[in-house]
Amino acid sequence: YGAGSVDQTRRLTFSSSASSYPRIAVSQGGQSVHVVYQDLWSANYNVFYKHIYDSGAGSYDTRQLTSGAFFSGMPDIATSTGNDQYIFIVYQAFWPGNREIIYKRLDNYGIAPFNTNTARLTYSSATSQSNSVAFDGISYDVYVSYHDLWPGNYDVMFRKLSLYGSGGFTSQRVSWGVGASSHSTVAAAGSSAWVVWSDETSGNYEIYIKKGS
Repeated sequence: YGAGSVDQTRRLTFSSSASSYPRIAVSQGGQSVHVVYQDLWSANYNVFYKHIYDSGAGSYDTRQLTSGAFFSGMPDIATSTGNDQYIFIVYQAFWPGNREIIYKRLDNYGIAPFNTNTARLTYSSATSQSNSVAFDGISYDVYVSYHDLWPGNYDVMFRKLSLYGSGGFTSQRVSWGVGASSHSTVAAAGSSAWVVWSDETSGNYEIYIKKGS
């Protein structure tokens, strides 16, 4: 449970360009490990995904999830629970002309060949970034948080995607301060969502938390 000896250290990328911003999620039983990151090898940052077998000690598959002439990167990842088969990924893409939040859902437990469902989550005229994702195994909702400049200063936003992320979604503004609210992270448990973020409304950056159910 993290208190024992170090089992294994592995190098996962062998790229001639920068591989950075890794995020990790593990299946409920621990049998598979899922890693996303951004890589510059294609002359532009794109999102890559690795599925590692045997609790992270086995072989792995690598897939490039994005391509194009514009930046796609800074991803986050979550897995569904129990016998559910989905992997949820959110990332930032610059292709609309400013940073927007894009969502992908992989089926088949992330084992190739898998189907990919892709949706653009934000349509802001300003920057949307600092994306985080979590899965609620009780209500089967996918939660996404990020911050957006459209209110005039950065504020934290929240999205709930129903039916394992394939249904409709609801949106909610989380912060309303006069200072910048940014760099949020979302977590889920028991049909509730928690969002934490940094906020400079008081004149100094402080940490805030909000719970919704």
